Amino acid sequence: LEFGAPRGPLDSEQWPLGSGGGRDSTRRRPFPINELKHRMDLPAVLAMLLQQCICGGQSVATQMAVVGEERISSWLFALIRDVCASMLLLTAAALFARGQAFWPSREHWGQFLLAGFFGIWGGQLLGAIAIEQVGAVVFTAAQPAQPAFTLFLSVCWGMESM
Repeated sequence: LEFGAPRGPLDSEQWPLGSGGGRDSTRRRPFPINELKHRMDLPAVLAMLLQQCICGGQSVATQMAVVGEERISSWLFALIRDVCASMLLLTAAALFARGQAFWPSREHWGQFLLAGFFGIWGGQLLGAIAIEQVGAVVFTAAQPAQPAFTLFLSVCWGMESM
């Protein structure tokens, strides 16, 4: 997308790449918004917005629990929260599965436990410790770094390629 691009049909000769002259005069076609093949999915956008609101609320609630007047240990808070969440998720899985098996198959147990340790318990525990030490605002401000770490780890583990 280039600022000020004309409306209407575009050809490959309209917009220069680089400084616009000399050796950099390779021409390319800009990315026009009106040619997008995928529309924005409103339910997905609303779900992402709700998820961000929930994460913000969770950070504030965690700070109130681990730093407030009647504080609780970060380790105990993470354990109680994960046990309660597990019971809720198992109940939801049983209700939505309606007679189908919802447990992971035997060959997936290793991945299931690894994801539970790193993604659920470990991540939540370290988040509670970080919120206890630096506060919810600083902790939440650091969250945009998460996709970079996710990409790095998935490339290292061979799940993605560069």
